[in-house]
Amino acid sequence: MTANSASSIELPTLTPAVLHACSFPTWYRSFPQHTFRSTVITLDQAHIDYLRDTRHGLHLPEELAPATSQLSDSEDGAETADTSSAKSSSSSSSSSRTSSPPPRRYSFPELTRKIAETIEMYGGSVFPKLNWSAPQDAGFLLVSGDGPLRCRAPADVYMLLKGSDCIFHDLDVHAKLPPASPGAAFPVVLVLREWFNLNPAHEFRCFVRARKLMAISARSSTYYDFLLPDEVRQSIVTRIGSFFDSVISPQFDLSDFIFDVYLKNPTTTVPLAATKPNLKLVDINPFAAYIDPCLFSYEELEQSYSAISAESDQKLHVAPLLRVVESEHPHQHCRASKFQASKLPAEFVNYSQNQDVNRLSDEFSTMLQAERR
Repeated sequence: MTANSASSIELPTLTPAVLHACSFPTWYRSFPQHTFRSTVITLDQAHIDYLRDTRHGLHLPEELAPATSQLSDSEDGAETADTSSAKSSSSSSSSSRTSSPPPRRYSFPELTRKIAETIEMYGGSVFPKLNWSAPQDAGFLLVSGDGPLRCRAPADVYMLLKGSDCIFHDLDVHAKLPPASPGAAFPVVLVLREWFNLNPAHEFRCFVRARKLMAISARSSTYYDFLLPDEVRQSIVTRIGSFFDSVISPQFDLSDFIFDVYLKNPTTTVPLAATKPNLKLVDINPFAAYIDPCLFSYEELEQSYSAISAESDQKLHVAPLLRVVESEHPHQHCRASKFQASKLPAEFVNYSQNQDVNRLSDEFSTMLQAERR
């Protein structure tokens, strides 16, 4: 069972208060020393309109667009203001060009300047996201081969955001709430995080119910043999549990949520008293069906919660359940979401099977190279 089939399980109610608590600017204020350095930029309505504008494909703001457009012929014609050329074209071509309105022109020199300054401040690279979601599905658009979301220039940031479907979860966040939920305003923000080349084997997703850390899953569905020894697994549980008890629980008010951490060295087995947990908080999410449960299913998580609740009533201490991929055999990967390995939504995986993806990637690689020259 995947996150998408969790509708039959009674999960915690998603409310505006929960979304607000899990919005990046909210939780970052409580844990700045325990996560990666980040800059939050509030987006205005014009920026949001630009992100929502999908009528004319992917296009950069005017201040970043290369002198020679790499868009398709029809889009390039619509961008130009050469009326004499339009008059000399054939009637059929003219008809097709006037069947849709010309692309709206966007220019954000102030936002572009802030992005450039932030990139420079963080040593030349950032990782972008909005309040809740990162453009994980658009990483293929970048020409860099050393990290799918590594942005070295403002054009990289714009391109990832424009090429992403994931960010529409944030732009349309009210659609996630129950119909009877009261209205709430969620200012849309652009978050630029200091870039680090993270090892996916060190990333873990942690599940909290009724303020109890009940389960921990490796975020990757890849087999890593160094995570299998009992002493390593116990150390991972102990380190994350200590971080939750001493840092997250005292400062985060929600009863039910999901958080991601990065262990700098998951194989460290030094006794906890002799070292710090040595990990970073990566993100906090609602305990909701649209969040990938990684190697668990929500049905399993709810069963675990029921068992832990029963044993807690008897004053018994129950350690969180840790799950990692334990074999290279394919059946060990069956619990992973179909899209978990690539971190892509279903819509993008379907779309990526179309050859147009390669064309888009080539076009925008050319655009970025022209912009950087």
